[in-house]
Amino acid sequence: MDYKKILHQLLLYGRPEILKEYRADSCIASTAIGLDVLTYFGVLAEPIPVKLSIFNAPYVKRIETGSKFPNRKMLIQWGKEDGSYSVGIGYGSHEYNKWAGHLVLLVENKWLADLSIDQANRPLYNMVFDPYAAEVDADFLDGKKPRIIKDANGCVIRIELIKDRGFLTAPDWSFGNRRKHLVEKIIQKIKEGNNV
Repeated sequence: MDYKKILHQLLLYGRPEILKEYRADSCIASTAIGLDVLTYFGVLAEPIPVKLSIFNAPYVKRIETGSKFPNRKMLIQWGKEDGSYSVGIGYGSHEYNKWAGHLVLLVENKWLADLSIDQANRPLYNMVFDPYAAEVDADFLDGKKPRIIKDANGCVIRIELIKDRGFLTAPDWSFGNRRKHLVEKIIQKIKEGNNV
């Protein structure tokens, strides 16, 4: 089976199953489940830690027309004026039993797959995201430049590689038995979708 088709079906079927048992901010569990599913189908994948800066269309328009990046006070003012809004994922400080990064998959050394981007959803600000896969290049993988994605609503997602691998000690990564039944359900859905 073509790995791109498997990846597409993972993005389509995986998240609804994951959300039955995990919260939206479940990037570690979501990535671990995705990795298990892709491995089952023989697709090369690995976890990579990142951080995201996400901006809605009014915010992007201001920056594109020459405004400087705002401080917190200015962003609140922009929000009142035109609904400008931004979300950061993977920032902050580490707390006991909580990793501060965001985890995604690198698939076939070419595609970045984010199964838990919906944790950034802010419908009030026209920010609604579905799991996605985006092609990445060597400069991104070497940490030399971020990957920028612009969606259909005019939102921009800025993805930066980080070196922190603290997710490896998180319970959602370590306890594979907890996610085994979800992995099996998603594998079954993909098989049914391919008449296997």
